[in-house]
Amino acid sequence: MCLFFGKQVFLTKIISLQDCHPRQVYVADECRCACPNGAEEDACLARSDLHEWSRDTCSCRCKEEAAASAECSTGMVFDVGECRC
Repeated sequence: MCLFFGKQVFLTKIISLQDCHPRQVYVADECRCACPNGAEEDACLARSDLHEWSRDTCSCRCKEEAAASAECSTGMVFDVGECRC
């Protein structure tokens, strides 16, 4: 069992496998959750003009400003790979 003491927080948090997202793995000797898909993260970061990597969900997503500006017209769908309609 690992205990986490947050900065300026007096409560402790137990870090365990149950704290990890389903796409994460638990690294016991480091008391943390980690993303096992490093190649996917690297590919996402290479497209950082439109995309950002989420360490919480181990997934690549469109940056908020790209997604927010993409109101697709009728018959069009949002392409998450290109972050546009």
